[in-house]
Amino acid sequence: MIIIYDHKSTEDLLEVLQPYIQNCTVQYILWPPSEDYDIETHAHAHLSEFIKGNLKDCRSTTQYTQVPCQLAAFNDALRLSRGMKARWLAKFDVDEFFYPPASSPTQKRLRKPVKELLQALESYDILNFIGAVYGTSGHKAYRYRGPSDLYASLNVETHTRHAPTGESPESPYGWLRLAHKAFGNPAIMNDAGIHDFNSQVLREPESRHTRKAKELEMSPDNNILRMVHYQYLSELESNAKSALNNNEHVAFDRKQDAYFNLVEDTGIQYLIPSLAQRLTSTLSTVLPEHSDDYDKELLHMHNTTASPRVCITVLSYKRVGYCRQAVDRIIKYMHQFEPGINYELVLLGNGSEEAHIRQLTRDLPFDSYYSRKRHTDSPYAMESLYLGQCRAPYVLTLEEDRDGKI
Repeated sequence: MIIIYDHKSTEDLLEVLQPYIQNCTVQYILWPPSEDYDIETHAHAHLSEFIKGNLKDCRSTTQYTQVPCQLAAFNDALRLSRGMKARWLAKFDVDEFFYPPASSPTQKRLRKPVKELLQALESYDILNFIGAVYGTSGHKAYRYRGPSDLYASLNVETHTRHAPTGESPESPYGWLRLAHKAFGNPAIMNDAGIHDFNSQVLREPESRHTRKAKELEMSPDNNILRMVHYQYLSELESNAKSALNNNEHVAFDRKQDAYFNLVEDTGIQYLIPSLAQRLTSTLSTVLPEHSDDYDKELLHMHNTTASPRVCITVLSYKRVGYCRQAVDRIIKYMHQFEPGINYELVLLGNGSEEAHIRQLTRDLPFDSYYSRKRHTDSPYAMESLYLGQCRAPYVLTLEEDRDGKI
């Protein structure tokens, strides 16, 4: 069973998950839940109080609430897993995954290596994974799904570089250079942290007495089951995440990303052919435009208006990634901070090829566009754009490589 806690997503997550909810693969929970949400069933006294306290902080509007919301969700999953009588609870984010390396003795010998491996480790209470932290591998913008592609490029194909995983006490990024997550036996867990479980566990499922947990540590280069964490998928995605959560600590850091790209690792590549085959077999036809692209939420945030007050013009010269990033920030800024201003969004392809213009106007919600075959200086190009394309009485001119923070 997969439990998904939806904390303020904006990408129609419930609609996407419906087939999996209906066949009982996924349990969907909107988070934070309503005040009458049951946090008592299957929870011992300490666990229910722990959930209750963090939910109170999660619902607060006067503080940054990401951590208490996560703690409340993870411990609610612990409560639900106890009710399901699950043997293992694994808690991780959508930018993390586990895989058996090709050198794993279980990979060829077992039919379902991950499931059967976990069954073989049931003598332990907690499995602590230390994983590799991956950088952008040079990607500035989101991966793109072409009009004839069944799916966008897979992260495991495009992101193959991570931070050093050996002993590096001199690392300038300390604990950030490695990822930490854990699997635990929910029947005897006291409570769960963000990355781990309380090492003092219950002697018996309904006991009030505790003991030291029996734990197994899985190193980043172990030959059984490895963990991968994507710190940065792209510069654009990191800054969008920072703006959404109002947390500058997750914004893109170029020096940090360089450190997270020092080691080339293709250990998972052997799984790509079978993964691609499975994806192809489940996607028999090309999905409609925007149905799975990153910019679907931008379509909801900006709609063409009959009487725009401001014309926001974007000048682009062959750099699709920069233009995507600029438009992403413009729309999210206007949606979050200036929702009362009606505006139109206009693109000028200043010397861009037609293929670039088609890609941008198909995937991004421009109200109109104008394409010049010959590259000219910015003032002249901008004048030709807003004199011919803008309807609004006021004009804001921007170039695609101008950076800004929300």
